[in-house]
Amino acid sequence: MPPAGLRRGGVMVALWALLSLMSLVPAALQYVAEGQAVPWDRMWSEFLGWFLWVLLFPGILAAADRFPLERRRWVASLAWHLVIGSAVAAGYAVLVVVKNQLLFSLWTGDPIPHLFQMLPAFILGGFHVYFLVYWMIVAAVHAVGFASRYRERELSASRLEAQLSRAQLQMLKMQLDPHVLFNALNALSALVHRDPDGAERTIGLLSDFLRQSLSSSHRQEVLLEEELRFLDLYLEIEKTRFGERLRVARRVAPEVLTESVPNLILQPLVENAVRHGMRPGSAPLHIEITASPLDDDRMELRVCDDGRGLPDARHGPPREGVGLSNTRARLEQLYGSRQSFELRNGDQGGALARILLPRRRSGEGDAPGTAGLPSVPAGRHFVAKALRGFN
Repeated sequence: MPPAGLRRGGVMVALWALLSLMSLVPAALQYVAEGQAVPWDRMWSEFLGWFLWVLLFPGILAAADRFPLERRRWVASLAWHLVIGSAVAAGYAVLVVVKNQLLFSLWTGDPIPHLFQMLPAFILGGFHVYFLVYWMIVAAVHAVGFASRYRERELSASRLEAQLSRAQLQMLKMQLDPHVLFNALNALSALVHRDPDGAERTIGLLSDFLRQSLSSSHRQEVLLEEELRFLDLYLEIEKTRFGERLRVARRVAPEVLTESVPNLILQPLVENAVRHGMRPGSAPLHIEITASPLDDDRMELRVCDDGRGLPDARHGPPREGVGLSNTRARLEQLYGSRQSFELRNGDQGGALARILLPRRRSGEGDAPGTAGLPSVPAGRHFVAKALRGFN
């Protein structure tokens, strides 16, 4: 690929040739409309006169690049362009005179007039026009340069925004995964002395959960059926802790199982239902997980329970912990205004978490990637390896 300067010069030459031809066409049409013969010798002379600027383009382009009219140095650049523009105007007058001499000799066969006999008239009569043309070319070069730099800045800003978005998503997910681990370890600590067999079984479930989490750690989205498998492992850990006091039902429409959803999107909602819904004593907590299409473009995820409900609901929005605030932030990063997340007390008691997502099968409009970012903290690998030893 040729350098940017050559490409720009080639474009300018092609445009100038086009403008030169366009300047001749109206004049030729006027002669034809008036029924007069077109003076092609004069027309071609004018065309060649305009095209002589092509010979001066490299120097003008170099001057425009060397002395840009920028805010910090415009006075010095302006002074240089006044000098260079005057020299270019004088040089163009010389080229026009030479061109006219050659054409005059070619068409008439008469001796070529002396250069200095014709040059003063062209300099005095056309210097201001040639000087103005110089500035028009410089202005065009600057306009093209400004537009190119503006596009580059837009692309750079867009790339930076995408990188920041990916980094933020990855940091949110890295924050969420240890949060799941810590909560599972808290559940495990409650079983160690009370139910050693349950504690051992929980360790095995937690190991399986971490293996699946590690295998999908590079993805911000997974299929809903994968997400439900993750959730089943988490629920098995919770059921080992609470036994029959935790009862879970699922109502999932088959057509949404292959839709893409954020990785680990349901687990914080279920955890919140267990934390705030479980009553003292032996009363069971019923949790219902629903996934269904709303229309061709949207789907709904719901987690509702019949427990105690959210605290402080009468005094403003409920306070959100790491899991829920992370969920809200990830949804906003991934889908923007195309998603909604609602957390409130249910109409019949308990709590309701409701998420609306755009429907998107796997591979359609990939979510922001994580290329070049750390996908898994080293500590998680260590914990997963340590837990495998208990299986």
